[in-house]
Amino acid sequence: MEAMTKKSDPSKHVLSVDDLSDSVVSDIFARAAEFKEKGFSSSSIYSRSPGNEPVVALAFFEPSTRTKLSFDTAAQRIGAKTIGFDNPESTSSAKGEQLSDTLRVIEKYADAIVVRRKAHDTVDIIREHVTVPVISAGVGSQEHPTQGLLDVFTIQERRSLDSISHVCSYGDLINSRTMFSQVRLMLRMAKPGITFSFVADKTMQISQDFKDELEAKGATVVTTNKLGDVISDLDILHVIRPQKERWEGLELDVYSPVGDRELSKMKSDAILLHALPRTGELDPATDADPRSAIWDQVENGLYIRAALLERVLS
Repeated sequence: MEAMTKKSDPSKHVLSVDDLSDSVVSDIFARAAEFKEKGFSSSSIYSRSPGNEPVVALAFFEPSTRTKLSFDTAAQRIGAKTIGFDNPESTSSAKGEQLSDTLRVIEKYADAIVVRRKAHDTVDIIREHVTVPVISAGVGSQEHPTQGLLDVFTIQERRSLDSISHVCSYGDLINSRTMFSQVRLMLRMAKPGITFSFVADKTMQISQDFKDELEAKGATVVTTNKLGDVISDLDILHVIRPQKERWEGLELDVYSPVGDRELSKMKSDAILLHALPRTGELDPATDADPRSAIWDQVENGLYIRAALLERVLS
């Protein structure tokens, strides 16, 4: 029987979309498309001898439905096993254990770790202390790289990326880790000179630092509090829920929901995205509109995460 080998390459961490080169992103998209079309039987992990299948630890310190279940399913579909938790109160974190110690314990039992956590310092702790590959399942309000990947993959299924010239993010922007990853990846993958519109109340609007980052890389950035200012021109409308769990006691202005009236003003080949869960900011009746891609996003999360897990475990 072959000996089990522990992966120890922190360069395989995926904590930001910037941890993935354009060529790697293209490879992940191609592999995800293959899994989607043909199933998972070609996974390289199935060649491992019995008892040497890799183990993926799911360390979820925050609630999750789609991300946790799709990572768990993806790992098992490609031939890996899973361990983990989705309630930190059931772990030694409830006793005051430091995150670095918790993660160092987990890496003794797993070949890769998927982490979701609220605190912003999580990424730095991982990069400093953890040697097995770690994939962010959403950390703080900083980034959610696999959501960014599945968003752009879903867009690419419907339209060539070089046809996308205007992407609009609408809602609680400053707290949306999904938005940060999606926009950064679209800036790299879409046509040069892309326009990003950010529609939000001033209490939820993007920071000047993020605007400067995008403009320094050649994007045109529009900030407004009126969706009507941009809706007729955009190619992508990304609706974002109020991230109330990050408001920390503040009461911010809840914005108007998007429904059929708003979609009637969009171009016929525009694409509607939403990472879910939706909490009143997007009318479920819009699911019937052919421009809605939100359930494609849900499905594609499985294939993107399977492709990424196979890569970091190989």
